[in-house]
Amino acid sequence: MNLKQLIAVPVLAGCGTMACAEVVVINFEDLAAPTSVTEQYAALGVHFSTTPVVDTKGVLHNSVEVFSYALGSFGTKAAGIWGSPITLTFDSDVSNFSVLMNDTERGTLLGSVRAFDAKGNQIGLVTDFTGPYNTSWFYQSTLALNIGGIRRIELMSDADGAVFDNITFTRIPAPSAASILGLGLLGAARRRRV
Repeated sequence: MNLKQLIAVPVLAGCGTMACAEVVVINFEDLAAPTSVTEQYAALGVHFSTTPVVDTKGVLHNSVEVFSYALGSFGTKAAGIWGSPITLTFDSDVSNFSVLMNDTERGTLLGSVRAFDAKGNQIGLVTDFTGPYNTSWFYQSTLALNIGGIRRIELMSDADGAVFDNITFTRIPAPSAASILGLGLLGAARRRRV
């Protein structure tokens, strides 16, 4: 086997050794209510948190909880609070983020998704204000940002009835050692030919 054939092996292996885009969907169906969501999805490269808040009754809320709502579905909400974001922090840049927002109290609420890059700059914002009920149970809306370079997301609502569910994003896993070696060998062979 010559050098060109050796180099072709990791390059042609495609997604087996090179980084490939992967669509990730988190629907929280694997967690029971009222589980506090923090690192359960760390293997997918995402971590959940919220800013601790004391409610009007003096109760401290400091976690994102799985919440059971209509028809037995599960989603997340910042427990008993609003105006405090649910923060998703990613291990590496992701793109094409979307989330299903549910208004479980049949009132009105304004929901928003803010996206930030690795330097903390806001790079995207989408909002929706609940209107007429569009299902037999409650209002639903998908909030989506079709951009790349997202390192942090903040989900917010101005009312306690918001539940966020069916989080979707695209990630590109870090390249494997074999693909980096293959690319290095390819570069070395190219320099050698010149």
